[in-house]
Amino acid sequence: MKNIKGYAWKNERTSALYHASAEQAHEAFEEIRRRDGKLTPAAVVDSARPEESVLHEDFEWRDDVAAEKYRQGQARGMIGAVRVVWQESKEPVRAYVNVRMADPEPLPHYEESSEEPQGNSDELLDKSGRCYMPLEEVLQQPDLCDQMMADARRDAQTYKQKYSTLASLASIMQAIDQTFAGEENETA
Repeated sequence: MKNIKGYAWKNERTSALYHASAEQAHEAFEEIRRRDGKLTPAAVVDSARPEESVLHEDFEWRDDVAAEKYRQGQARGMIGAVRVVWQESKEPVRAYVNVRMADPEPLPHYEESSEEPQGNSDELLDKSGRCYMPLEEVLQQPDLCDQMMADARRDAQTYKQKYSTLASLASIMQAIDQTFAGEENETA
């Protein structure tokens, strides 16, 4: 194994989510592993319960707020689980894609409807302006299709970072590099 220099969060965006540093989180995780013989999400939550825990501030302890966030996570899972089944013999794919809307107005199908949308536009989209749209609509709108391609590039880079130490996946890593190098040349 390579000599470890230290620990860092995945990226700046992830880093901004946590009060504890990645080093502190790592130490807390290793303490859990020493104590329990394994690291599990339940053990992390239990270790974070005491207010003096370095991880305490990184969790939502108000049950009403935490419950709502959990239900939203369940909804994300449900949205992501719906698949488009093609008439051709293609494998089913996600029916909805998460995109950032440039203009957080109600989506066109609400405007065309005779009924008013429930809630204001801030409630229709989350605070970041992100929402789920049908894959077919995303593929028809160049700006949204570009977002999907950027997400694919980011996911491919995440895959490479996660599995780069596995030599048996070298051909996949090369294919990722070739795919996105070609994509960059097309846009240049």
